[in-house]
Amino acid sequence: MKRKKMKKLAALALAAAMICSTSACGNDSTGDTGQSSNSSNTSSQEGNAQGSQGSQEIVTVKWVLPGDPQEGTPEVLDAINAKLAEEGLKLDLQLEPFGSYNDKMNMMISSQEEFDLCFTTGGWMNFYLPNVAKGAFVDITDMIDEYASDLKNAIPDFLFDQVKVKDRIYAVPNYQISYTCCGLIAQTEFLKKYDFDLSTVTKYEDLEPFLQKIVENEPGYYPILWEIGTLDYNNDYILVDESAGIRICFAKDDPEMKVMFQKDLEKQLFALGNDWWKKGYIRSDMATMVDDTADRIAGKYVVYGGAVIKPGGEAERTSATKDSIAFTQVGLTVPFVSSISGRSSMTAISSSSKHPEAAMKLLNIVNTDKEIFNLLNYGLEGRDYTKNAEGKVVKAENPKYFISAGWSMGNQFNLDLLEGQADGVWEETDRTNREADISPVSGFSFDQAKVSSEIAKIAAVKEEYKSLAFFDNWEVRFDEYMNKLDAAGLDTYLAELQRQLDEWRAENL
Repeated sequence: MKRKKMKKLAALALAAAMICSTSACGNDSTGDTGQSSNSSNTSSQEGNAQGSQGSQEIVTVKWVLPGDPQEGTPEVLDAINAKLAEEGLKLDLQLEPFGSYNDKMNMMISSQEEFDLCFTTGGWMNFYLPNVAKGAFVDITDMIDEYASDLKNAIPDFLFDQVKVKDRIYAVPNYQISYTCCGLIAQTEFLKKYDFDLSTVTKYEDLEPFLQKIVENEPGYYPILWEIGTLDYNNDYILVDESAGIRICFAKDDPEMKVMFQKDLEKQLFALGNDWWKKGYIRSDMATMVDDTADRIAGKYVVYGGAVIKPGGEAERTSATKDSIAFTQVGLTVPFVSSISGRSSMTAISSSSKHPEAAMKLLNIVNTDKEIFNLLNYGLEGRDYTKNAEGKVVKAENPKYFISAGWSMGNQFNLDLLEGQADGVWEETDRTNREADISPVSGFSFDQAKVSSEIAKIAAVKEEYKSLAFFDNWEVRFDEYMNKLDAAGLDTYLAELQRQLDEWRAENL
């Protein structure tokens, strides 16, 4: 689809969707603190239990999401399920810590454990395309029209176009901001204390004087959380595919759209990461750290590097900390709607589900019912949060439930605003969505069938070397990393991707 046409479609669709309301976006959005609980009162094995609504059958839908345990989950589910019972549904929410979510999903999918819904992404968690290729997700193309017409009308068509595989849909995009802007988010208290203006930063190296101050003066804090893989490839490249966990792109100024894995840029990023690790800017145990959710909630990181920058993002980050820490953000890349932005956050129905229609009905409700969506995100008003005079959500001092991760669950436009978010945050989001540049290859969908083996091998190599920057011998290990990518079939993968992209270009551009 051509850029001008895509912008027009996006504008029309997003304008219509604004009737609802929204928040945030992104690859990780504030995904660093999705909360979790495995303590719900229900079980998917209960399946089709008879409910108390007369003779109506109540179908239990098991939904697996990344996050940390929440003490107050049972009461929240009671409130949600009281409403869902009217539709013959019951939610069983299982939340798994971010650090173990991938492994948990791999195990559940490979063992064909019964569950109904799960969170999936294009290239950073529970990979979408490989799961589609091995039949892990249900084809919901026709089910959307039959059971979720309200959902379909609330989400822009171009996002559904971006999640299609061979013109079929296997997941619902979680509707949030459609563009990506990478940058920095830092604790406001420390910026003021050391008189550092975050807006003066134009590249990551500009941050070093501030990080050094934290090292010298703030024991107990980590200067920056920087996971190398989350950094954007600056403003010079167009992302085409990341189904193998590595970024495949082409230069913005290349009319031939020759795809590549930018090895030189990758090395620069690892070199910077290693330098900062040695200087103490990055936690010493970064290579072995599995789950740092508790540190994020406690506000142990002063700066988040490679963060998704969005309207109201500071308030979202604040709500994700125990003591409501204030944050300041700055973007380092131009807002851009990538060809796979719709795949940054999705919800899929498992092929192991015994009642996919019920799961689809639940998705429709979660994406369109504001009361249920706010319950799912914020918990119980009066216990987990209150509302200020402006009607905005104020997190309780010690909430028993407060996920605040709508970006992973559904339509963020339906969330109540958090304290600190401006009244016009949704309007600003809509404006930027419409004005952001759209990838010239938006709508292109890569068919992995011919290189599925290579993609699996490449993904395994990426996982093996994802933390190599945090070792003294990183350069030797980097060469090993590149050699193993080549041996895994990188050239074969690139050649097939290029072939399909060329065919798509010939038909669409």
